[in-house]
Amino acid sequence: VSALLTLLLPLGCYRAARELGRARGEAAMAALIAGSSLLVVQYAHTERPWAPLVGWFALTLAASLRLRRRQRWRDAALAAICAGLCTATHPAGAMAFGLPALAALAWRPRLHVVIGGALAGLLVALLLGYPYLLVYGQDTGKGAIAGQLEAVEAEEIGGQAFDLGRFHGQLLASVGRSWIGYDPVLVLLGGVGLVVLLRSSARGRGLRLVLIPPALIVAVFLLYDGSHVRYLLPATPFLALGAAR
Repeated sequence: VSALLTLLLPLGCYRAARELGRARGEAAMAALIAGSSLLVVQYAHTERPWAPLVGWFALTLAASLRLRRRQRWRDAALAAICAGLCTATHPAGAMAFGLPALAALAWRPRLHVVIGGALAGLLVALLLGYPYLLVYGQDTGKGAIAGQLEAVEAEEIGGQAFDLGRFHGQLLASVGRSWIGYDPVLVLLGGVGLVVLLRSSARGRGLRLVLIPPALIVAVFLLYDGSHVRYLLPATPFLALGAAR
């Protein structure tokens, strides 16, 4: 199941590239680079949610770019539902809600469209990922993970703790080396490609959605003291789009 859901990654990258106005060949290259990521392939063969998470992240990116272009309520709902599926897969997937939010900032839709889309996404996330919250409440198991990590200011959901007071970059070098060691082509070429995109003339095609999220993901998880190389996986579709450039 994990491997099958991971196939959403190249599909999402292809659709995202096409939404950016890329040719079919360049879109196919982005899909190939993303789908052949060694880190993604490794996690796709484990019983963990990280590779499917990246697949849903890529689909959310494609749907958000479509939302920015078409500016219809159904596209807002689709992007939010994809983000909800991403969040249901793993709590870290909540970052995906930032993609339709960025698209909405460019579009500035009516309030009922924003509320309706957000509710659709949150409902999907809640019912598929965290239905126990409806029965047992938000305090279920609270403190168990944070206590194990000796976290003082940790935020928890779904068994995942995130300590807001642990941003000192203690693991920056080791996590960065591991990431480049796994995927040198994706990371290095992708980074250069995103810089080239930043200076390109195609800024009106939704590049904000391609440039801002990976910068935030990389900054947060390279500086976080409880980080691991797998936390950088959501940056994969963005880097693949840059590398294919």
